[in-house]
Amino acid sequence: MIVVSLMVALAPVWLGARATPVDEPSITVHGAAGQVSGSNSILEIGGKKWVIDCGTFMPEVGDTAAAREAWANTNSSTVPEDELDADGVFLTHAHIDHIGRVPLLVREGYRGPIYATEGTIQLAAPMLLSNARYDEASKRNWMWSSSAASAGKNYITGHWMAGCQSANSISPKNATTFTGTVTELTEQISRGGPRKSVSPCRACAELEVAGVIKQMKAVKEGKSFTLPGGMTATPYSAGHIPGSCSWLLETKAKKGKKGKRGAPDEVDTPAIRILFSGDLGWDGSTLIEGPEPAPPVDVVLIETTYGCSNRTKPVDEGMAEFRKAVSDTIAEGGIAWIPSFALDRTQKVLHQLRIAQREGLIRENVPIFVPSPSARAVTEVYERNSKKGWFRDLWAKDKTNLRPPGYEDSEEAFDDWMTRQSPAILVSTGGLLDVAFGGGSMRPLLDNPKVTVFLVGYQDPFSPGGQMADSVTKGESTAGKTIRTPDGKTVDIKVQTKRLGGFSAHGRANEIDAWLANQDKETCRVLLVHGESQALKDRQKCLEDQGWKHVMVPERAKPVELVPQSKTSAAAAAAPATASAGADGVGTPRALGSDDCVQQRWR
Repeated sequence: MIVVSLMVALAPVWLGARATPVDEPSITVHGAAGQVSGSNSILEIGGKKWVIDCGTFMPEVGDTAAAREAWANTNSSTVPEDELDADGVFLTHAHIDHIGRVPLLVREGYRGPIYATEGTIQLAAPMLLSNARYDEASKRNWMWSSSAASAGKNYITGHWMAGCQSANSISPKNATTFTGTVTELTEQISRGGPRKSVSPCRACAELEVAGVIKQMKAVKEGKSFTLPGGMTATPYSAGHIPGSCSWLLETKAKKGKKGKRGAPDEVDTPAIRILFSGDLGWDGSTLIEGPEPAPPVDVVLIETTYGCSNRTKPVDEGMAEFRKAVSDTIAEGGIAWIPSFALDRTQKVLHQLRIAQREGLIRENVPIFVPSPSARAVTEVYERNSKKGWFRDLWAKDKTNLRPPGYEDSEEAFDDWMTRQSPAILVSTGGLLDVAFGGGSMRPLLDNPKVTVFLVGYQDPFSPGGQMADSVTKGESTAGKTIRTPDGKTVDIKVQTKRLGGFSAHGRANEIDAWLANQDKETCRVLLVHGESQALKDRQKCLEDQGWKHVMVPERAKPVELVPQSKTSAAAAAAPATASAGADGVGTPRALGSDDCVQQRWR
């Protein structure tokens, strides 16, 4: 957690000449401080409170898979209490580690606006739907039918939304309730009998997500709007995934007023420009354009996923290697299994497979299975918006980039193919054997020596994919290895494994440096978040070696204070006019003045 205090640069304030107190705005980082996941920050300024992202934590801390999973679930099971009465929430993009706890925030009582781009809102719907059904972290008020539970089935359908028709059709005498997590409910219904599983109700998930989406307010990239209390917010394209943005939040200097009739005094608000980067992309993506350099600011929170590392090879070279490797597997009568995140990674993989078809590397009659419901829903969002400027023109004009010849997303067709496992390409969920679709049905593939697994993204070190990646790193074949599955069992595998890069949507150090080009290294305060501990420390040193004077890696719950400058910083002096929008959302230029910069005190 980071607390940032600001004070106005007027001597009379320090001398006590004014009756009104000085506002002490603060930023509190509740997630992605010293870790990668769980992005969540609070900005308090001018008597208002604003939340930036509210994401799910992923397994990051612990020496075993169970310990890491427990850490993630514990951290993902709550939201900070002081966020429930926030004046607004800003979302940077639709990845679950940035939006996964928003339904929990709403479930706990938050009723304010949630600001996001149209792209993020559309993509949030399928991502949150999947997360709601497979959320093992948060406690819910469950209800199920006791008669259904005793009917010999090995599972029950768990309901948690009052508006669910199926839940309301359960007779009062059969309605059974329990408050807890999915895991706790599973233990509850399995006591004294055979073990049963819980299938979270899809209708309940849809109702919950619909309620969250209803609270979202669409904003346009590059268009500023004024918030209650006078703060201005502007979303700038982050170039990470469709709809991703960095949020610029800025205030004008404002003198508080003396409270009347015993009312508390208003506070003085200093002028300050704070930028939350969210996840940043780069201009080498085949789907979307990278971000423009950020506008000059006083404080910037920057993602540090890849630390100081830069790309070791041109992306085109990496993509060509991927296409050739997949085609070689198919030509040898094998199966190419490509675990990919449902959002953006799957769509990039499909594009590369289409290029391989055009190059004659892969025949168009080779089946390409995409059985993940989440990936299918995301692809449909991409298709609906292909001509709305979300994507690069050459990519958007050809519908087969998303659905190459041979594309099949029917679960029935996939199940039928699994009975014979003929040469094909399988693009599945990113976790290889996740609890979501594919965990059980895909396990037989690990026993097929004709299967090659292509790891094109991050795999937790303790996951099946992570264990296989470790073997590849050591130069060992995975065929004949024993791995441990998410349910704690061991499996002897016969598959080959390859690791191929180039698909990441994150910018590397030099690309983020270019994004920072407009900042003044002497005055701009840099807070590094969203990175592994060593990557954060390395990045801090790299930036300091480049001449940045004020760089820090904030710790959770550690305060950081800002002190005003007595003169205009170079950043503010060079800043272009920004658009300030009124109630109609139409922006008018506003030039920055000499009070628009502050200085930070680190402790």
